[in-house]
Amino acid sequence: MTKRAVALYFTLLSLAAAPCLHAEPQVPAAPPVAAGAAKQSSREVIQQKLQLVKMLLTQSTAIERAAGSGDPAIEQQGAAVLALYAKANDTFNAGDMAEAEKLLDEVLRLIADISRLAPDPVKVEAEQRARYDELLENVRGIQVTYHVMRNDMSPNDKQLPVVIANLERNRSLIDQAQALAQDKRYKEAIELLDKGYTAGVFDLNILMGSAVKSYELKFNSPAEEFAHEVTRYHSYEELIPIAYAELKPSEGNIKLSESYVQESRKGRDTALKQAAGGDHQTAIGILQEATKRLQTALRTLGLTVPE
Repeated sequence: MTKRAVALYFTLLSLAAAPCLHAEPQVPAAPPVAAGAAKQSSREVIQQKLQLVKMLLTQSTAIERAAGSGDPAIEQQGAAVLALYAKANDTFNAGDMAEAEKLLDEVLRLIADISRLAPDPVKVEAEQRARYDELLENVRGIQVTYHVMRNDMSPNDKQLPVVIANLERNRSLIDQAQALAQDKRYKEAIELLDKGYTAGVFDLNILMGSAVKSYELKFNSPAEEFAHEVTRYHSYEELIPIAYAELKPSEGNIKLSESYVQESRKGRDTALKQAAGGDHQTAIGILQEATKRLQTALRTLGLTVPE
């Protein structure tokens, strides 16, 4: 086989999974005729399959990818495809239609296998890029939560250094992942972000369970205290999508949690209206109750949250 023939054979990979390749092509029904005519019809069907396989092979780059994969097993399968197709063609020319079709079906099976073992690098990169973008967004969500927590804590809170350390570690993680992605090393970036995301959610769980927030803060006015409560509310709100993604709660728990979230948002909106009207003291109490609803929503999902 020539190098061009090798290239031809592997186009078949991307199309081999199509249902029509595994069944005989449909041909118009003909009235019953002599046995010789029936045999001729079968030959036409096999010839169509041979032509189809050849056409697919001329359009695919899968065999070239397999030949350059450096994997002996994949390279051996590529050689087997070529040998089987040549044998199927010879068998067809010799008049053994049943054996020729059997060999062609085996060629299609091998091509489908090779297409999975030697996937299109462009497609693989696109899939990896999508997964990288998803994880990066999740890790950035944790970063936002750490920022909110830090801003919400008293300077003398004993957990403040832990939050700051986690914030810096998370920032470094994002920088490393982005550098890898810039070099298109998406697989390494994905592994890094995946581990970092899991660790980040775990740390947040511990911090929230350790009563991170301090209420020794002194405010100069009810308006300033209300602004603090708004930040505190958002710090819990940011944890909801993280808990969904990481803890993977049941559908029933998600619905129950969502009901608490909706209740909290109604309270938040009421508090904002009260504050806009100048009644910050009333707004503070309403927003604190709304925050408690968010805490309940998080507990429903399985996250440890202090009272």
